[in-house]
Amino acid sequence: MIEMKGFVEFTEKVHGLRVLFSAACIVAVYESDDGSAFIVTGIDRKGEETGLYTRETFFQVSQQVYAAANG
Repeated sequence: MIEMKGFVEFTEKVHGLRVLFSAACIVAVYESDDGSAFIVTGIDRKGEETGLYTRETFFQVSQQVYAAANG
C-alpha cells in the first residue's frame, strides 16, 4: 500500500485496478452485502451517488480513511 499523507489506495473490485484517493474527496463509505466497501465520491446529475466498489473490506477501508483524514 502507498503511504502518502491524506491519501488512501484501494483496489477496484471488478477490474482490479489500484486507485489512489484523497481522503478529502471521500464523502461516505458503505458496507456491501459481501463485506466489501463502496466509496462514495459525489453525486451525479440524476442525484445518484457515484463512487466505486473495492476488493478491500469495509473495515479495512474505514480504518485507512480514518488514518488518512486524521493523520
